[in-house]
Formats: sequence, structure tokens, C-alpha cells
Amino acid sequence: MFRNPVYEKEIRSTYRSIRILAIIVIFNIILALVGISRLSYIVNDMHFNGSAEYSAMLQLYIMIATIEFLLLVLIIPGQAAAAISGERERRTLDAMLSTNITPTTLILGKLMASLTTIFLFIISSLPVLSLVFIYGGIQVSDLALLLGYMLFSAIYIGSSSICFSSYFRHTTTSTVISYGFVLFLFIGTLFLNEFPTLFSETTAPTFQTPLSLSSYCLILNPAITFYYIMNRQAGNPDILLELLHYPQFYDSNIIIEYWIQFSIGIQFLIILLFLFFAVRHLKNNFYSGKA
Repeated sequence: MFRNPVYEKEIRSTYRSIRILAIIVIFNIILALVGISRLSYIVNDMHFNGSAEYSAMLQLYIMIATIEFLLLVLIIPGQAAAAISGERERRTLDAMLSTNITPTTLILGKLMASLTTIFLFIISSLPVLSLVFIYGGIQVSDLALLLGYMLFSAIYIGSSSICFSSYFRHTTTSTVISYGFVLFLFIGTLFLNEFPTLFSETTAPTFQTPLSLSSYCLILNPAITFYYIMNRQAGNPDILLELLHYPQFYDSNIIIEYWIQFSIGIQFLIILLFLFFAVRHLKNNFYSGKA
């Protein structure tokens, strides 16, 4: 049976503290306040109009899921960026690597510990997300896909933060770089997508050209794929074409047709690269006496 001593140590130390419990409670209070207040508004509107608007429940689903995704994005880098640099600052990194713990075991253990916490956040939010099932419109499989990609995005962002943590000696530096990388993924890729249109004399569809190379940068953006998954479940699959400024009268290319699969595949390769460089840097520094 696979056992990771770093993971076990992190789990014991993390969940002895009331801090993580407090964060989970605050996280769910925010989601519950948004969800219940919005649901109350929808119910009152239904009583006033005498009919049910299922589109309003889908909007509630999108709203809660988006807020949860953004909250997790804010939490992950702050937690994972201290994984290696924190050990280095406490002067325990050399001692850990001097034992049977390998750099690979250390990196994977730290990543799994961070993901366990994120998994708790996601599982604890299920009651709030399940509000959408009151009037229907979303299937359990849809919710499972959305939460699955949410966890995958946590691995994506968490692996980058741990990689930066292994490269930079101070937690403050690795945290700033981690949030900067997330900012580039979320806003920088959007800017690259919009950049060609800034110099365009017209935005009319008849003058548009097929997908520009800069638009493919959005495939690196987990927020775009997450937003597309939600809207496709809500019956608006054309939202991706709007984001890409891709005319609907053009034939859809294979990347747009299988955007989710391509996005997950490329992001998975980037995860492997981040973990590879983190392990290699840690190993090289340790053997050279610079860990």
C-alpha cells in the first residue's frame, strides 16, 4: 500500500489546528448567504408571477459555483506556495531530505496535503450547491463534472505554487509569484485574446477571421473552461464562441469542438512539467548543498 510520510505529517499538523476549520466555516457561510438570499428572491418572484422560471435556478447554480471557484483560487496559492519555502525557512528541509524522503515524495506529499484540504472545501459545499436540485435543471452528473474540474484546477494551480515554492527561498516571494501566475492565467490570457480586436476597425462578424493564435492561449485558462462547462450545462454552449470572437457561421474546428478535452489535456501536461521541474530543482540543490 502506498504511504507518503510527508502527507501523513502534513495532515496531522494541519487538522490539529482550528484555523482550517474556521476557514471552511467562513467559506461555506459566504456560499450559504449568497445561495439562500438568491433562492429567497427567486421563490418570492415565483409567488408574485405565479410561475416557475427554471432559468433563474440555473443562474443560481452558475452564481454559487463561480463564487466557490474564485474563493478556491484565492485560497490555493496562499496555502501551496509555502510548501517547500516554509520548510526551508524553518531549516527543516535539509533534515527531511537527509532521511529516506526523496524530493519526489516531498513534492507529492505536499501537493496531496493541499488537495485534501481543497477536497474538504468542495465536499462541504455540496449542500449549498444542491439548492439547484430543488426545482431541477441540473443533473447529478453535471454537478460531478463541475466539481471534478474544480478539483483538477486546484491541482493545476497547486502544482504551479509548489514549483515556485521550490525555486524561491522565501515564502513571501513564492506567494507573490504564485498569485502573479494565477493573475496571468485568468486575466493575461484574456488580454491576449482581446489584443487583436483592439486594433481592428470593426467587430462585425462578417469581417472576422477564423480563430487567431492568441485566442488559443485561453486553453491554458482554467476559468474559461470552468465557465464553459457551466454554461454548456445551462444550455448555452455558444458562450465559448463569444469568448473567442469566433463567428458562428464558420465551421467549428476540432479544438473548439473538444475544448474541454484539449484544455484538460494541455493543463495536465503543464502540471507534470511543474512537478518535474520542482523535483529536479530540489534534487539538484540538495546534492549541491544549496537546498
